Amino acid sequence: MHARVKEPRTLGDGAVDQLVEAEAIGPVTIQKAGAATATSGAAQTALDAGDVVKTGAGGKAVVAFLDGSKMQLKENASFAVSGHSARKVSVKIGVGTLQYWIAKQAKRRRYEMRTPTAVASVRGTSGEIEVATNGETSFAQWTGSVNITDSRGNEMRLEPN
Repeated sequence: MHARVKEPRTLGDGAVDQLVEAEAIGPVTIQKAGAATATSGAAQTALDAGDVVKTGAGGKAVVAFLDGSKMQLKENASFAVSGHSARKVSVKIGVGTLQYWIAKQAKRRRYEMRTPTAVASVRGTSGEIEVATNGETSFAQWTGSVNITDSRGNEMRLEPN
C-alpha cells in the first residue's frame, strides 16, 4: 500500500491540533482506541488518544500535525498516541525508530515522547529515537535540543550530534 497527501486536513470539529496519518507505505496498521483489532493504515486517518500505529517490514508511516510538525515511524515499529491538545502532544514509542521534525512555530506546544526507559520533551527541533526490543533507548539529535529524563529520574539535555 502507498498513499500520500500533501497537507494534513481539518476534520470539521474545530480542532487546531489534529493528528493525521499523512502517509502510509507498505505494511501499516492502525488500532483505534477501544477496537478489538487493527485495520490497514491509510493516509488521511485521524489519530486520537489511545490509537496505535504499527509498521511491518518495509513499512513506513508519517503522522502530520496542523502546526507543520511531523513524525515518521520506520519499519517494524510501534507508536501510540497518549494524548494531544493545543498545549501538549504525548506519544509512546513501543519499539523501533521514530524520526521527528517539530516546527519552530510549535514552541508553545510541548511534544512529549515516551519510551519504556525515558521521556523526551521536544520543542522546535528534529531528531530520532530508537527503541530496541529490550526497551533500551537511543537518541540522535539533528537540530535544536531535547530534554531527556530516564526511568530513574536522571535528567539531561541533548544537543545535536
